[in-house]
Amino acid sequence: LVTVEQKHGGQVDVVADQGQLDAALSGWVSGGCKEEAYVEVCMGDWKRIEYEILRDNMDNCLSVVDLESLDPMGVHSQDSIMVIPSQTMTNEEMRTLRNVSFTIARHFNVVGAINLQYAFHPKTREFQVISSSGGNLRTSRTSTVAAKASGYPIAYVAARLAMGSNLVELRNLMAEATTACCEPSMDYVAVRAPVWPSDQATHG
Repeated sequence: LVTVEQKHGGQVDVVADQGQLDAALSGWVSGGCKEEAYVEVCMGDWKRIEYEILRDNMDNCLSVVDLESLDPMGVHSQDSIMVIPSQTMTNEEMRTLRNVSFTIARHFNVVGAINLQYAFHPKTREFQVISSSGGNLRTSRTSTVAAKASGYPIAYVAARLAMGSNLVELRNLMAEATTACCEPSMDYVAVRAPVWPSDQATHG
């Protein structure tokens, strides 16, 4: 299966073969659409997994926390219920994505925080990087959720790393007995659920 989407949003079709793809594109053209079209692998039943990664200028890396969406791919991360940490991934699968995240942070020479989102196939274990945000000075919206859930001050540490500090010398402000280089150990599950204002819903 693949998805076909107009460049600037709008209609999205899911097609199973070349004939359906040709029919979808022909329909768009006959309907007056002149924009480019994106053809991508359909990941509707893949898991969405996110990692919050920190890296300092001495190449120390740590994974603050991993997050898992209860909804499959296709639902925007801000509209999805997320659990922290992941609940359906095996230790081997989580270790693989963690190591890949470190490799990406090192490749792009990130000094600070970076959020990486993966699509992970539950049967084949194939995965793809679908988004990255943050990097160096900027943190993502998910970073706030991850910091609250884990008790790790991601934005503060990321800022200090950008100014030249390293993870070994920084103290963990929440757990003063450890340094910022120690990854949080969660013995509980946190859930983030979206809230929509009911007064803006259409009645009728």
